[in-house]
Amino acid sequence: MTKLIMFHKINFYKKKGYLKSQISKITGLSLKTVRKYYSMPLESFLIYLEKSRYRKKVFDVYEKEILELYKAQNFRDIPKSSIYDFLEEKYSNLPGNERTLRGYISYLKSSGKLVCNKKSRNYHPVEEAKFGKQMQVDFGEYKFCNGNKIYFTVCILSASRAKFVSFQDKPFNTTDAIEDILESFEYFGGCVEELVIDQDSIFVASENKGNIIYTKEFNTFLDEMKLKMFVCKKADPETKGKVENGVKFVKTSFLSSRIFSNALEANKSALKWLERRANGKISAATNRIPFLDLEKEKEYLSPIKSSIFSVNNHEFRETRKVDPLGFISVSSIKYQLMDEYKNKKVDILKYESSIKVFEINSDILILEIKIPKDGSKKVLLKRNYSKEKQENSLLKLKDSLKKKLNFDGWDRFIELNFSKYRRYFREQFYDFNKKFKKIEDELLFQKAINYCLENKFYTISELNEAYIFFQKENVEVKENPKIHKKIELLGDSRANIVVSEVNIDDYSNLISIEKNLSSEVRV
Repeated sequence: MTKLIMFHKINFYKKKGYLKSQISKITGLSLKTVRKYYSMPLESFLIYLEKSRYRKKVFDVYEKEILELYKAQNFRDIPKSSIYDFLEEKYSNLPGNERTLRGYISYLKSSGKLVCNKKSRNYHPVEEAKFGKQMQVDFGEYKFCNGNKIYFTVCILSASRAKFVSFQDKPFNTTDAIEDILESFEYFGGCVEELVIDQDSIFVASENKGNIIYTKEFNTFLDEMKLKMFVCKKADPETKGKVENGVKFVKTSFLSSRIFSNALEANKSALKWLERRANGKISAATNRIPFLDLEKEKEYLSPIKSSIFSVNNHEFRETRKVDPLGFISVSSIKYQLMDEYKNKKVDILKYESSIKVFEINSDILILEIKIPKDGSKKVLLKRNYSKEKQENSLLKLKDSLKKKLNFDGWDRFIELNFSKYRRYFREQFYDFNKKFKKIEDELLFQKAINYCLENKFYTISELNEAYIFFQKENVEVKENPKIHKKIELLGDSRANIVVSEVNIDDYSNLISIEKNLSSEVRV
């Protein structure tokens, strides 16, 4: 067919009066080919074409063996390189290269001698999930152009198509995944009946002909939350296609146009993206806005149960005192913390294979440490890991402080405080929590913030002094408004008082009289 089209092209331009060299340039064919078919009549060309179809081919001697090979494999489409390797192993020297064999197998298919079974899969529509019934969970990773890698969890409610995404800087373990699922429940406003996952090693320890054995931590989580499970095979679009598409959507719609230096930045931006785009625009699958459907689905979601895996749940934490060398003791094993925590108290959460250390009475994670399996009694802190964790911890503190109030001046004040007192920002954070447990008058507080910004006062102590000053000034005016008014009037009346002048000669006479009296006394 290709040669016939080529022949007609050459004859088309020949009839229009083009030269052979011009036809070669227009069609992209070699001048030798154009010359070959330029003067050939159509009848001669058709005879030539018919002969070329049935001319002897170099791999004809292996035709029967190639067909037998396909038959043994139930006529599935075998890679041509594999067939060539098989023949080369058996006969050593072949009459043609791999490309020639590819052409020969194509000839066998076009002539009808070889018919392969096309790999196909029958898809059936899945019954739509009911509100509150099911949530699908999957994981993804993405590499930015600067080389940074980020890992994320995607959770999608099957009915409303509401999405949740959470990022982190390291590959997921079981506790990370459980915490993200709990966080998704908080984001959606309740808990579903069933989770849909694939046979990921994060959740599934082993699978034997349908007998699913979960990892210890995930099994504990399922027991305490009373969740049903549906475990499917990987890349199963019928069962968990919604969340697989969700992972692609996060990569293409969110990550492809952004670069983040850490997961904290990504999570902060993702919350706005979820509200604005992922859940705020019409879903192509349902033609409805997921956020609006989520409001309906919330009525069918169960209340979130207390969990040992929740970082916000202080009920299951234990308090430890850090010794002067920076170690805490957990189950007879000593774990080293950063120097800044020496002689201080911290909270810990114990899991099957790790412990998490938090700021005392806070949700700020200091670090996660794996429990040693080799019988070690002391776990030392990696210095580079420590520095990175300290930085992340400070950024979380700053973010936490910013969320306490919502006006422009406050964000600017915190940024300047963080920039100028970065080494002491932890102390600044605790100082704020101590001095501003409750802000009674937010307008006065804003006034104090503006005053500090105007005068370049960026410490919490200076902010506290300014706030106390404005509080006192406001209290005096409120308690004694009449007195305050009288003082103002008195100030005006005193401005009009005329002070009488005294003659200097009177003072001179008095001084001379005093001198005379003193001389008489001496005599």
